[in-house]
Amino acid sequence: MLVLVLLFYALEWPASGLIYQRSLLIYEDQWWRLLTAPLIHFSWQHLLLNLSLAWPLMLLLERRKRSHLLFLYCTSTLLTTVYIFHCLPKLEYFAGLSGFIMALWIYTLCDVIATSDNFKLRLIVVLLFLLSVLKIILEAAHISIFSGNETSFHVVWQAHAFGLVSGLCLAAWLTLKDFLFKTGHPVDCKNKV
Repeated sequence: MLVLVLLFYALEWPASGLIYQRSLLIYEDQWWRLLTAPLIHFSWQHLLLNLSLAWPLMLLLERRKRSHLLFLYCTSTLLTTVYIFHCLPKLEYFAGLSGFIMALWIYTLCDVIATSDNFKLRLIVVLLFLLSVLKIILEAAHISIFSGNETSFHVVWQAHAFGLVSGLCLAAWLTLKDFLFKTGHPVDCKNKV
């Protein structure tokens, strides 16, 4: 997270070389922008909003599942930027961590469901998941969940949708992997005697 702050502060002008800019991807083959755009933010407010959401979630998962964070970041950001490139040709600029944050949020919710024996907690988590889905649906329908225009940048709801899918896929994959490991399924060749 400190890297994000430093990138924004120290490289505010050069950071434009890292932001998703469609015309430069196409005409100047600057493909690295697909991976670097999520690290760059349009304003301090954008950066602080993303950090305030990501930081607590990362702290929750970091101790137990550090390797999952890198995988989640790579899959959610790459899926999001590739989708934006192919399916949103009119979107010239994109930056921010919202896809990763949604993936992190959904993965954290799934982790709580999988590890908690508390029925009430699991019920609350399911409700939070449904509210997250509703948020994306409202964004897709261009219905603001805020009372006014608090930000100067446009929310790309597709980034949130791909984050949701990435978080669910990682949680499902890890659950399946744990199940196969515990049952000694033939797919798990490493643990065969």
